[in-house]
Amino acid sequence: MLPIVDVLQEGPKLKFYSRIWLCLTAAFTSIPLQAAHPFRTNADHSKESCPEDLYMSSYTPTPLALARSRQMMKKRVIPSFVTIGQGHQGAGKDKALLAVDSELKLVHKLVPATANRTTISGGAATRAGALEALQ
Repeated sequence: MLPIVDVLQEGPKLKFYSRIWLCLTAAFTSIPLQAAHPFRTNADHSKESCPEDLYMSSYTPTPLALARSRQMMKKRVIPSFVTIGQGHQGAGKDKALLAVDSELKLVHKLVPATANRTTISGGAATRAGALEALQ
């Protein structure tokens, strides 16, 4: 991350604490940049700042995804959130996951009330049900 921070400070002179968008490609997709450690240890054993101390990093899978999300924000589209949980894999195949329904309720509470919230569980949590809800 040090080369990125150097460019941001030298070129566009981006103010500290600004949001930067990272779009990782190729081998970089497997590097956890959000966990970058301090750049260097100084002679007095103090650490230099971490990237998260200097900028607010966000991630986008593609520049097009970022552009589309910004367009949607301008349109004031109500966000949607779908939670899908299946506590039973099949008819008696494995043990049931007993906490699925309570976890779905918890997630439902954490999503802002202004969003269109949908929860699918039990018999409705099928491939077809999930695809329909995600439309």
